[in-house]
Amino acid sequence: MAHLNEHLNQLVSKEASSGQVGLDEVVDFSVCLVDSTCFEANIHFPTDWLLLKDVAHNLLKALVLIRAEGLLCRMDQCPEQWITQMNRLCIQMTHARRRPDAKKQRKAALRTMKRVLNRLSGHVRRHRDKLATCDLDQVKWSQLEVSNLLARIDAKLELLTKAI
Repeated sequence: MAHLNEHLNQLVSKEASSGQVGLDEVVDFSVCLVDSTCFEANIHFPTDWLLLKDVAHNLLKALVLIRAEGLLCRMDQCPEQWITQMNRLCIQMTHARRRPDAKKQRKAALRTMKRVLNRLSGHVRRHRDKLATCDLDQVKWSQLEVSNLLARIDAKLELLTKAI
């Protein structure tokens, strides 16, 4: 919350000094009361399979970026097919709730999801290593962009092993 207060203070004081906000004086947000019922948060109900889906989608986005730069490693299917496969498994998890053998079906879908993610993590690690060892002449990115992407992949891979 303190970070939000600092950000609001900087934003409003900068805009107020330039006359964009239309306020006569700078507003202090050191005490900020927010109606959280009206605050739209970018979160969803945290279940294991949703966490796995989120990690998979983030890793696949990074994989698409790396492959778009021409750094290719051998894969049994393209990233779009991996996304489709994960979406199908998520649909299975959602619809398994309403069936008599729901627990069995959800367990089976979760096990399949874990197997898919283990295979996917191997592909992502190989692409990550290839990006880490390539020359910057091979890609259009700066060193900072490459290091940010590598850090993002490392964080997601670490989260994936914990989630599985």
